[in-house]
Amino acid sequence: MPRFFVTHSNYTKKLWNLFLAQKVGFTIPNTLVSNDSRLLKGFLEKNEKVITKSIERDLNHFNEARYLGVFGTRLIDKSNLQPYRLDGTGYHSLLQNYIEKEYELRVFFLKEKIWAMAIFSQSNTQTQIDFRAYDAQVPNRMVPFILSDENQSKISEFMKLANLDTGSLDFVMTKEKKLVFLEVNPVGQYDFVSTNCNYYLHEEIAITLSNGK
Repeated sequence: MPRFFVTHSNYTKKLWNLFLAQKVGFTIPNTLVSNDSRLLKGFLEKNEKVITKSIERDLNHFNEARYLGVFGTRLIDKSNLQPYRLDGTGYHSLLQNYIEKEYELRVFFLKEKIWAMAIFSQSNTQTQIDFRAYDAQVPNRMVPFILSDENQSKISEFMKLANLDTGSLDFVMTKEKKLVFLEVNPVGQYDFVSTNCNYYLHEEIAITLSNGK
């Protein structure tokens, strides 16, 4: 049995998407990809808090007991860098500065149509780093959100440059009310957006497919 496997077949370049998002005018996190522990430690020193996530795809992992774990976003510090070798031959890692957020946004895009949902994950210690660490006992509040015309135009321009006609985009809204682009997933989940916001996205998708547009 392989130790790692991909959870889905889509392939999108996170680093390229960050570049495209910045190109259309979105703010993006400070980002470093390196396998040099000296650079990684330097990045930690320059940023108060740092997170790490997969560079290209989210992977699942079987440990020795064959339990399944999902790699998501993790907060790290210098103690997490011990496996890295000083000669730069360790694994490459993607580091970004952790952004203190007011709330997160999940945006579903389909053929120039946009639906957004605000996720109030910051007040729960279990979900404040990554809302996907769901708390079934105290679920995050999720509500419909209206993006400005400017940000909707940026999303449409980004998706065109990324050559995507659909996808789920993740953003955070800072306490200073600045929208920060995180990533896009061409096959990202939309059902919880539809359910929490009464968007009836399954109908929108069906209509779009039936019209052949």
